[in-house]
Order: sequence, then C-alpha cells, then structure tokens
Amino acid sequence: MRNSLKKIASSRTITAVCLPVLVILLSIMLVLVVSDCGSTQDESHLMDRALIDTVAQPAPLVNAGAAVGSGAVLNAASLPFEVGAKLVFAANSTGSPARVDFDLEGPWDLTRGPSALTLTMAPVDKSDAPHADRFPDATMVVRSSWKPALVEDKYIFQDLDAESWLSYGNAGADRLVVFSQPSHALIFPAAVGDRWVDIYQQTEDGRVTDIRAENRIVAYNTLEVPAGRFDAFLLQTRVTATSDNDSVSTWDYVWLVPGIGRAAEIVSLPGEKDEVFGKAFSVYRLQDYNA
Repeated sequence: MRNSLKKIASSRTITAVCLPVLVILLSIMLVLVVSDCGSTQDESHLMDRALIDTVAQPAPLVNAGAAVGSGAVLNAASLPFEVGAKLVFAANSTGSPARVDFDLEGPWDLTRGPSALTLTMAPVDKSDAPHADRFPDATMVVRSSWKPALVEDKYIFQDLDAESWLSYGNAGADRLVVFSQPSHALIFPAAVGDRWVDIYQQTEDGRVTDIRAENRIVAYNTLEVPAGRFDAFLLQTRVTATSDNDSVSTWDYVWLVPGIGRAAEIVSLPGEKDEVFGKAFSVYRLQDYNA
C-alpha cells in the first residue's frame, strides 16, 4: 500500500498533499508512497547514504501484528501485496479537517476518529490498471477506491524487492502522475532510527512539481485502531512540494504493521510547522483487513 498502501499513499504535488489519498506511500503508501530542488541528478536519485542507518542482522520472521526478534525489524516479507488482499479504512470527509491526538513515542490509541468516508486499498493485476504502459518497471499495482465515490479510483504503481519498496506514480481513467525517479517508501531492512531522503519531480497534465520527502522511522510501539491492537512502526515523512516558485510542506505519519502493512495515517494541514499537531487534513484508521 506514505500513504498500498497511507504513504497513503500514498502523490506529492501541492494538490496531492492537499487531497486525502494514500501513497503512499504509501505514498504511500504509501503511501505514501511515502516519499521529494535545485539538486543534481545523482542527488535526486537518492538514497543519501549518509542519512541511511540500516540494521545489519537478517530480518526475523513475523506474524500479522507482531515483529519478533532482537530489535524490531521490518522487511519486504512483512508486507503482503498479493492480489486479493484488502485494507479498509475509516476516513474523514474531504475538506473537513479532523482533530487528532498522538505523539512520536507511543503507544497510540486511534480507535476513535472520523469515519464519514471509507477507503479501500487492494492490489490488482497490472493489466487491469489504466496507463499501465507508462510504468514499465512497476511489478505491482494497488487500487484505492472511496465510498461514497467522490473521486475516480486511483491506481498506484509500485515495486517491492528485498532492498526497497518503490513508487513510480499513479493513474486514473482521466489522470496520470509520473515520477522522474522512483520514490522510496521504505528501504529494507527497516528499523527505528532509519532515515532517507527522496528528491524527484512529478508530472501531471504537463505541470511539473519538485518534491522533497524527508523520511524517518521514529518509533515502534503498540497501535490500537478499529481493526485491533498491533505492534507498529511509525514512519514520519516531511514532504515539500514546489511548483511555479510556490512551496508548501506537510507532515505525513504512517503506522506500518508487519504482516498487514499500513494500519493508520495522519496528514497535517498544508503549511503546518509543528511535527506534532492537533488538527489534520486527512486521517485514515484501519477498520478491516484480509491480508
């Protein structure tokens, strides 16, 4: 699934960070893809290795909702992306900021919150996605759909291997967003303290937006959402989008559960300066899953 998956996605133009989409991370979720002006081409391809602190030991086996072993580690095998898996989220209404109460240490109780909309994230066959030919390197696609259906379904093009979780852009029947470089939703093995930066451009309808996403895994603790109680990693992403000499920044928080994926996401209002805030532009909380 930023951002599958909330990062929600995972989607990082000024418009994208102001709309409740998962990217990705991802954004999204995703999350969020969770993913990033005035830099060199090598910098934009980032991973800035000076900022990456990874874990040397092999990642332990995990069960849904629990990371085990000495020091919690998240690896590619922890994220189910099989066609048929599904994550269902309760979400706030578009354009209606929601009050939130969270910190950067945990534990986190997100059992209460807005539920005016329902967001469903589900892997689908690439052949079923529009504009699939524009993403030749993508090996998997996640579809996001809303109830009530206020916007068209979005298809998020991604790749997952032992080293990283990447996002290449997204598309709908009448929409196409392409990244100049893949955005790193996660770098494996992932553990608390890891950080990385993505810098790239995304193009939508001929409009180019510079993206800078500063990512950090800030904590590992217990998370409670409507779907249950889980051990989760908290991924923080500071996204700055620049277009036509105007910039806007947002904070994106994604809770990742081994064996499930994205379990919650909180996106700040555009321009928010404080990393912990009381009012969010978007809130997603896992209601149900069949990972």
